[in-house]
Amino acid sequence: MSVSSGSTLDPRSPPTFLTRPTVQGDMVDAFVRLVCPECGKEWQDNPAELQDLRSNFSCPACHATRRLTEFMRTERDLEAVRQFQ
Repeated sequence: MSVSSGSTLDPRSPPTFLTRPTVQGDMVDAFVRLVCPECGKEWQDNPAELQDLRSNFSCPACHATRRLTEFMRTERDLEAVRQFQ
């Protein structure tokens, strides 16, 4: 599946995975960056908790609804979500 031409992918952006230690010490949580193509709101989410890439997703700020792939900030974010599905 490819990302639509309307999404805002920037190959120059910083690394995709942001990690932080959890209570269990060795484990780390991975996060992907998302951006709304309508209002520009940016946020992070756990890729394991996101729905299927082909399903519709709504922006938490403006409620614009599009395919989840269109909310991925970079190709790396998209690939990270694919690894968890």
